Amino acid sequence: GMVDVPGTIVRVRSEGEVSATAGDAIVEIAVDRGWTWVSPGDGPATAVRVELPHASVRIAAGATALAVAEVDGSAFVIVADGSVDLERIEGGGTLTRGTVAMVDAAGEVNLDQASDAEIEGDPLVAENLALDAEL
Repeated sequence: GMVDVPGTIVRVRSEGEVSATAGDAIVEIAVDRGWTWVSPGDGPATAVRVELPHASVRIAAGATALAVAEVDGSAFVIVADGSVDLERIEGGGTLTRGTVAMVDAAGEVNLDQASDAEIEGDPLVAENLALDAEL
């Protein structure tokens, strides 16, 4: 379903619990098993933090990203545009457009780079880009 966030499209599909909390300048979403898509909507965008099993990602206002929490406790994040801060206990970093971050069930992070075509070829990214275009 959609989460109502000012200036930002947030779409969540989850098999588990989803909680959304709105702060002043950021909306916090926790996804147990499932995915969250964040992209710019109309008006000034809002940053969104998505809590994943072993990390959280802060998707900057105006950025486009997909965060997925897998059933086995692993997760991955695809940054389609803008920047995303990966936050974890062991430290994190800023992910830029084209970065795919995989966080395994033990919390280890692997980073990869993907082309725009590869990112747009991901089924969930493609589905969400198409849904965004209809809004």
